[in-house]
Amino acid sequence: MTNKTPLIIKLLEESVNSFYNEPDNLISRKGMEQACVARIYFYMQLAINNDPRFQELKTLNLDSEYNKNMGDTKSTIHFPNGTRPDIILHKRNSNSFNHLVLEFKTEQNNGIKNDIQKLKDFTDDKQDYRFRLGVLVKLNREIPQYKYFQHGKELQKEELQ
Repeated sequence: MTNKTPLIIKLLEESVNSFYNEPDNLISRKGMEQACVARIYFYMQLAINNDPRFQELKTLNLDSEYNKNMGDTKSTIHFPNGTRPDIILHKRNSNSFNHLVLEFKTEQNNGIKNDIQKLKDFTDDKQDYRFRLGVLVKLNREIPQYKYFQHGKELQKEELQ
């Protein structure tokens, strides 16, 4: 299987940029996190469906607020009572094709420590999910900021595998 990380980062960054380039975008209106995530999800799905560069991602499922793991509640060692990532790119009913887990934060930063821990848990090779890439997207007023996670650790973009 080829390494899809560079392709997935390109999909994410282009989708976030499309969101920021909307006239009268939700960031300029101090939009709620969920509404912002919905718009970014829209751009990601649109690109997967229509842009030939992302053709190989069509075999995966893009889901928002997906809280299931093989019919059970999606939980981790630090969130034993359940958790749901903002967006995931995966194959349903399998943990063998977990490619991307995303968490978003707006300028309020409420719960950012929990989201960072969630991304560490979801990308940890010793836990069930083993997502290949986790990203925290900070939706600032002017430009977004990204924090990347692999193997349960935060890494710089240049260090990603």
